[in-house]
Amino acid sequence: MSFTFPWRGSPNVKGRILAYLEQVDLCLGHFGAAFTHFREVGPDDAFDALRAESHRAESAADDLRREIEQTLYERELLPESRGDLLSLLESLDHIPGAAQGVLNILFLERPVLPGFLQSHLAQLVSLNLEAFRFVGQAVRALMEDPSRTRELRNRIDELESRSDRLQQVAIRELYASELELAAKLQMKDVIRTIGAISDRCEHTADLLNIIAIKRRI
Repeated sequence: MSFTFPWRGSPNVKGRILAYLEQVDLCLGHFGAAFTHFREVGPDDAFDALRAESHRAESAADDLRREIEQTLYERELLPESRGDLLSLLESLDHIPGAAQGVLNILFLERPVLPGFLQSHLAQLVSLNLEAFRFVGQAVRALMEDPSRTRELRNRIDELESRSDRLQQVAIRELYASELELAAKLQMKDVIRTIGAISDRCEHTADLLNIIAIKRRI
């Protein structure tokens, strides 16, 4: 059976979902820039400005998500189709939330990032941002070429696994260091919160793949 979109006949919903993705992309982009600045320079006004930009993009995404949810309830969609899209939006919403969690730690606690973890932290952020980029591709694939969702899901799963392994290496080195216990616990929180981004991406990718399969049955 050919694929049917749950939002068929409602290009406004599709357009808003794409607009939502653009805001999440801005949020994650500013997150990456803010983290890099904090890691290389430290907490200063420039970091605070980048964090604020990331937060504004997340807020704009939240506004769009609420608009989409209202539109879904107003449209005459089948309950299952409406439920699929609502679940997808809820899952997507956790991704910028995880990024904001990292920035909140940096903003509120101002941790000192140890030199021996600098490379690991840079790579960890890169892996998690790449996982989100593939999520964006997977959402667009669901709309245009759903057969690609499985391939993209697998790539996101691979990135999440690499992130997990890197987290383990970083935490092992962290606890082998001479840092005070409080600093170790703080840095472990930073590492795991960064890794939560790809965890959320993996969950969203699994959901996208299930929706694609259901629409083809």
